[in-house]
Amino acid sequence: MKKMSLFSVLCLCIGTIIGAGIFGSMPSAALLAGPVLPMICIVAAIEILVRYLPAMAPATAIPASNGFYMYLTRLVHPFVGFLQMLQILFNVFVLALLASVFAQYFSMVVPSVSQTLVAILVLALFGAIALFGLKTSSIVNNAMVVILIVALGTFVVCGFPEIKPEYFSVAKMFDLDAISFTDFGAALGLIASCLMGGYVSIYYAEEMENPRKNVLRAFILATVVVAAIYMLLSMVTVGVAPLDESLSLASLAGLFMPKALYWFFVVGGALFALSTTIIGSILGGMVNLSVIARDKVLPDAFNKKNKYDVSPLCLIVIVAASIFIVAFSLPVGTLMSVSSVLGIIIAVTQFIPAIRLPQKYPHCYKHAAVKFPRPVLYTLIVIALAFCVYEAYSLVVTSAGAVWWALLATLIISYAYFFIRLAYLKKKGIDLVAIMSAPYAPWEEKEAEYALLDAKENAHE
Repeated sequence: MKKMSLFSVLCLCIGTIIGAGIFGSMPSAALLAGPVLPMICIVAAIEILVRYLPAMAPATAIPASNGFYMYLTRLVHPFVGFLQMLQILFNVFVLALLASVFAQYFSMVVPSVSQTLVAILVLALFGAIALFGLKTSSIVNNAMVVILIVALGTFVVCGFPEIKPEYFSVAKMFDLDAISFTDFGAALGLIASCLMGGYVSIYYAEEMENPRKNVLRAFILATVVVAAIYMLLSMVTVGVAPLDESLSLASLAGLFMPKALYWFFVVGGALFALSTTIIGSILGGMVNLSVIARDKVLPDAFNKKNKYDVSPLCLIVIVAASIFIVAFSLPVGTLMSVSSVLGIIIAVTQFIPAIRLPQKYPHCYKHAAVKFPRPVLYTLIVIALAFCVYEAYSLVVTSAGAVWWALLATLIISYAYFFIRLAYLKKKGIDLVAIMSAPYAPWEEKEAEYALLDAKENAHE
């Protein structure tokens, strides 16, 4: 199978990052931060890079598809790695939410259509495209990302001449006296949440060219490019008109964009932003589930591939679960809150493999494309942990009791399945824990190759 280029992976990352969130979060952040918002976009990019660089560091030494799961099971413990199974639940909830928001925007173009039907159809459509493999899906995604960036660019190009000095200037952008500490933090949280997603490059490590370099390149480039786009969008958002509660990017665009360009912005911007994020979420979830199925955590049927190297059952489960949530109007808000807590728990565990890597694969680590000196690595981890603790505290304060009961039920049911599966396979003479922690052959081969190379270099010295 032909490997994905850096451009295709970069487009998948950009498309996954830019979702509907920014269309709602940018106006809300503007109300909080005013002209300081462009600077907050820069700080948000730094936050995301610091938060995920330690977790992604092993990908530069021992890349693998669904790397987070592989690193946790092989470098830490299978019981910890199973948490990545729960990450797929988050993926399903996100898909349901994205499809529902897509339907809301679509109703602006076709008002009489059923929003539930549109949400179901868009999930089914991109699920069907995914059946033809990563190559076909990435072609569709690449085209949509290009159109999306052009659409956002028209908003910036048309809006910049309308920016008024009394609302925004470069000097006001750095005037921290004009914003409170809490408003700065709240706006930062909104923008940072809309910058997450570039880390999905790690999901496709074995499907891309030169993963030891391109996984990290795609993550960093996508985060920086989208942060730059957000910064430009924010300048127009705060600089064109007075800020009020009714502000939206669509209403703002209507003030200065010709009608044809306005509808291009709505369709090519909002709808395509949602579409590319849906594609990325479906593909990422499918790859993750396939890797977990390969370890027999799921029945063998999940590991059967079609001629496009896609597991139809993995794909069907992800899309069908999302459609079920949409069709029966399950409380997505509560589900997302549960997933956010799970995401923080998982994020904390993902720092451990970076610490364990030099002990387990010293030669691969020595030849890694990017290596963090120990003091730098630990500093990044401490800062990332601080962000996680802050966000966990915020969730504890703001979440209702039902969220915590739902979280507890999710953990109990998930791990109950895991231990039942463990016992079932044990009766058949299969040790699931041994499979999940077994050394991964490509890593072992690369470690032996580098060990031989290092031995030769030492002999010459």
